[in-house]
Amino acid sequence: MIQASQVAGDHMRMNQAIKIQTRPQFAGIPTDNLSALFRYCNRHYFNSELRPSSGFRLTFSRSARLSGCFTYCLQTHEDWGIAISSRLKCHPRALVSTLVHEMIHMLAHQRFRETGDKDLLDEEEKPGQPFVNRGHGAFFIGQLEQMNERFPHLGLTVKSTFGDHLYDHARIAPARLMLVSICPLQGKGMVYRLHERAELNWSHLRATAQAMHGVSDIQVVEVPGQLAEGFPLLRRDNAPRKNMKRRVLRHFASKTAALLETAGVRELTQTPAGARITRNPSECHIPSCENTPASHLRIHPAGHEPESYRHRM
Repeated sequence: MIQASQVAGDHMRMNQAIKIQTRPQFAGIPTDNLSALFRYCNRHYFNSELRPSSGFRLTFSRSARLSGCFTYCLQTHEDWGIAISSRLKCHPRALVSTLVHEMIHMLAHQRFRETGDKDLLDEEEKPGQPFVNRGHGAFFIGQLEQMNERFPHLGLTVKSTFGDHLYDHARIAPARLMLVSICPLQGKGMVYRLHERAELNWSHLRATAQAMHGVSDIQVVEVPGQLAEGFPLLRRDNAPRKNMKRRVLRHFASKTAALLETAGVRELTQTPAGARITRNPSECHIPSCENTPASHLRIHPAGHEPESYRHRM
């Protein structure tokens, strides 16, 4: 006779097997296994040249603004770790592209330790050589171009935008934006992103618009998630975040008008009873917004490690 515990165990193992099979993968490697992906990328793209320093760590971060980050010691240039934004787990191509980007930085510092050639670090612009910003000069761009030529599927870039062609858009949840019309005659306004768990509380949103800009003329639209990148995020209670700066979006009227014509964008409206309904963009005659990505590739001193640097993507 089959025991109930045996049946439950079989079901658990089956569910676990299904879960493993359905997890996003790259080259057969689940995207939540950074160590295995690093080893694969090192072997496949770098000919196993990278030799991590002692204590090197691969981690996922909660950052929604940065796709990836390589950290190293400022004095010894030993590599400390690579962190990848956890939301890239759902996007294998974007995750691997970001990981390889950070591994190029790691390669530059390893070769510097071996040769002492500071040009490898791309710290300053050289006449007649490509240079985007600190850390992204002739060596980095040269490696990037070689990689893209040999492995076009990587789609490496110096500046990364969440939701570009490397992402699976079906896995990016829709987002809501509040459009604040500050001065319609001058086409001025601002766009804020609602917290994903926030209730659509119109009175709270109008109070936020009033507090930030002295007006209460707002619209709320639902957009594909990749179009919401870069806009200031409100708190879960629809209030502005602490020390949130008052900004005005340039060309607000034209940008918002263009957004409402984008496929998948809907205006959310309020009924007298407080419920919400949606309308097609073709029925709307209100300003909207465009995607203004905020995740750019930069180098800055690490906030929590005064004697280290981060290469950020």
